[in-house]
Formats: sequence, structure tokens, C-alpha cells
Amino acid sequence: MFENFSLTLNIGEIKAITGPSGVGKSTTLSILSGTLKPQEGRVLVNGYNLYIEKESEALSGVIGFVPQDDLLIEDLTVFQNLYYSAKLCLNNHSEEK
Repeated sequence: MFENFSLTLNIGEIKAITGPSGVGKSTTLSILSGTLKPQEGRVLVNGYNLYIEKESEALSGVIGFVPQDDLLIEDLTVFQNLYYSAKLCLNNHSEEK
């Protein structure tokens, strides 16, 4: 259970959530990405509540993460994996964005 959990990410930053098996890394990412609603509390992204439908629409294309390494291409660098993942998920955005 989280108590007063806070995470700040700035544009261009990459953060890693690490820890041993079973400590909640995947659950944390699922909650932060909007695929699993927390039992209590709220998730704010740029001031918008991720779990209020009207507000979450403003976050389309803002949130993304690279899943476990079995979905990564081992021959590519971390940057290349992130870049191509973003290109696949955010193909409606310009290259600059």
C-alpha cells in the first residue's frame, strides 16, 4: 500500500521503477498508465485526474511506458527501443512532438 506516493517527471526525463519480484512495480505502472484504477486516492497528470473520463481525454498521448524486457528488441539501444515504441504508440503526432 502506498502512502503519500508522489512522482514527478519532466519533459525528456526517463525514470525507472526497480525492485525485487513481488513488490508492486507492475501494479504501480498499471495505475500510473491508467490501465488499473487504484482502490483509493487519485492519479494526477499535469493537474488532470487520470481516472475522471472528461479529464483523462486531455491526456491522450501523454502517458506511455516500455513494458518488460521480453518486448524489447535486444539489438537496439534503450533510446532506440523507446523511440520506436513511441513511434508505434503515438503515430498521430509529428516527429518534433
